[in-house]
Amino acid sequence: MLLQYAAQCQGSRLLDVGCGSGILSLAALQLGWQSAVGVDIDAQAIAVAMHNAELNGLQDRARFLHGSWQSVTGVFLCITANVYLGPLVEMLQPLTRYLAPGGTIILSGLLASQEAAMRTAIQNAGLAVQARRIEEEWVALAVRRARDAEQESLHM
Repeated sequence: MLLQYAAQCQGSRLLDVGCGSGILSLAALQLGWQSAVGVDIDAQAIAVAMHNAELNGLQDRARFLHGSWQSVTGVFLCITANVYLGPLVEMLQPLTRYLAPGGTIILSGLLASQEAAMRTAIQNAGLAVQARRIEEEWVALAVRRARDAEQESLHM
């Protein structure tokens, strides 16, 4: 999904919630994002992500923070969140404060059996699904503010 949104996000900032090893942040940088901020509650994951950024020569464009995504400031044209369903549902509405107008949130780490529950949370957060990818039992959804999606469809 990062590849699908790379052209529209060229030169922008990415917020990677639950960054783990930093793979989504680092892939985004290689696809043309200007910078990435990854956050994770696991201190060891942050250490690994920083090491991976150095290995890939991306340490100047990637910043990894231990703690909550709520400690981040600014807005982002793209946000990735690869976390479990429960925390993802809880953070979805507050996370929209960090979403730039016309921006996209890519939700992953969901089992296909959890998609209906996630879609309900998406709708409740005032968002709309723009794209869906499924691989084996895993699903990823790209969402935007419902009003942004409506305006985009009017201009097509």
